[in-house]
Amino acid sequence: MPKTPEFKPGGSPALFMELAKPDANGISREVHLSEFVGKYAKLANGFGNGGAWIRKDGSLARKFNITPRKEGGSIVAVRLSGYNKNPIDKGVPNNIAKAMRARRCVVLGTSKPEADHKDGSRDDRRSSAEME
Repeated sequence: MPKTPEFKPGGSPALFMELAKPDANGISREVHLSEFVGKYAKLANGFGNGGAWIRKDGSLARKFNITPRKEGGSIVAVRLSGYNKNPIDKGVPNNIAKAMRARRCVVLGTSKPEADHKDGSRDDRRSSAEME
């Protein structure tokens, strides 16, 4: 049985976990948007821009399979459908981050730029040599 994941206290994933109460298999009941009131109200705010806290590359989705229920194109409820065995990792590989930090920012000219957007590519096979 997987260890119950820890999330930042008060953060959206932790609040959703309180409401959803997943079982030992990572499966929860369906939590309706109408339950996002009081201390859980910030969960409803996260549905603008595609539901930031339930995105497939977010911290909650790295631990669980998230199943939103939609009606008329809008999310009306969310449930956890088990532990995620194949999470999406959009992190920048170390070799690329190291190569980027060795350069100056092409926009601002500052040193040691943060490598967080590989030209929109998620292909982690790009090597630092290909970036030259």
